[in-house]
Amino acid sequence: MQTVFEDNDKIFAAILAGADGYLLKQTAPTKLIQGIVEVTQGGCPHDTRGRQRC
Repeated sequence: MQTVFEDNDKIFAAILAGADGYLLKQTAPTKLIQGIVEVTQGGCPHDTRGRQRC
């Protein structure tokens, strides 16, 4: 999921609804690509500005 929200409750709700992770829209393009690769390998990419709950 790519989002503008940094609200942990919204992020957690999205993950419960099936998101494999989250990255904020201001994430650098290289980090976004790394996140996509991480998801394809079973990972849970997340932005460090929110708490990880995956």
